[in-house]
Amino acid sequence: VRGGAFVALLGALAFTRIDAGSAEGWPAFLALVIGVGLGFVGAPTMGSMYRTLPPPLVPQGSSVLYMLNQLGASVGIAAVTLIMDVAGDGDPLAGIRAVAWFAAGSITVILMTAVLLPGRPDPVDVPAAPLSEAAPERERR
Repeated sequence: VRGGAFVALLGALAFTRIDAGSAEGWPAFLALVIGVGLGFVGAPTMGSMYRTLPPPLVPQGSSVLYMLNQLGASVGIAAVTLIMDVAGDGDPLAGIRAVAWFAAGSITVILMTAVLLPGRPDPVDVPAAPLSEAAPERERR
């Protein structure tokens, strides 16, 4: 999670340097870097959430997570639109840079809170069956 957030943060900070003279490929490349970095954040974060839930509560946790994703997407779009309008004030590049700074700030919060995620679960020791018991079972098949 921290590695992905760090990559996304680097992409967002580089995005703040885009100007009218930048080649067209740079914004697309930096958006890809941010997306890949955040892709490495989402799956482990959700996996840690599911790992901490008792098995009977996983369906409810899945429903809550889906609703929070939908709410976050709606609020995020509204926030980006507001930032573009207020910070841009007629200059689209200024609005884009302000959104990139907002993204960098949000990703910094992700980096700081990533240490609170539970780590990997302890491995479960499974006793191995002795070879003498395993051989007759194979022969019965």
